[in-house]
Amino acid sequence: MSLSFGAECVAAVRRRFEAFSPSLLTLDAVGKSVRFVPETDPSFPVSVYDLGDEVMVACSRWHTHCETIEEAEACVWWLLTPYARIVHELKGGILAAVWLERFEGSEWFASDPVYFINPEYPPDWRLGPGQIYRRRRYQQAVLPPPIAPEDFCEIALLDEGFFPPDSRLGERWEESKTPVGPSLFEPEPEDD
Repeated sequence: MSLSFGAECVAAVRRRFEAFSPSLLTLDAVGKSVRFVPETDPSFPVSVYDLGDEVMVACSRWHTHCETIEEAEACVWWLLTPYARIVHELKGGILAAVWLERFEGSEWFASDPVYFINPEYPPDWRLGPGQIYRRRRYQQAVLPPPIAPEDFCEIALLDEGFFPPDSRLGERWEESKTPVGPSLFEPEPEDD
C-alpha cells in the first residue's frame, strides 16, 4: 500500500529535521502529524499535519497548505528562524486574524492571513465602545536560515546577531485604532 502525499511529506520533513541536535529541537509524532518543539526560549512549536492528499504546516493559530515536500520543509525551517514571525490581531480581545510576516530585501512582508472575522464584511471590523486593536508578534531564533542572509536580504540592515530590523524574540504587543487584517485579504479568483 502506497502512502498518501500527506504521509510522505510528514515523513520526509521529519527525516530532514531529525539531523538537528535534540538540544535545539525535539520532534513529537502525534497521530498523523509531527510537531517540532524548540528547546530554547522564547519559542513556539511548529507542526506538520498529514491531511491525506494535502499537508498543512501550522503554528500559533496560523496555518498554510503546502503542495510539495520541499515547500513544507522550507516553511518549517523559516518559521524556526528570526526571518519569519507570526502576528495575531485582536479586536477588543477577540482573535480576528493571524498572518505570517517574513523579512526579505529590506523590509517585513505580511502574507498568508487566516481569518476569524469575515474580512469581506467591514461592519465586523468596526470597533465597539472602549475597544482597540492589539497585535501580538511572535518571533524565535532556533535555527539559522537555510540559505545565507545575503541571498535574500540586505545584509547591512541586519544587527550584530544577524537579526532583521524590528526584531524582538518572544512576544511583543502594539495597539492601534485600525486593523491590518482586512488589508491582507485577497479574494479567491472566480471560476469562468
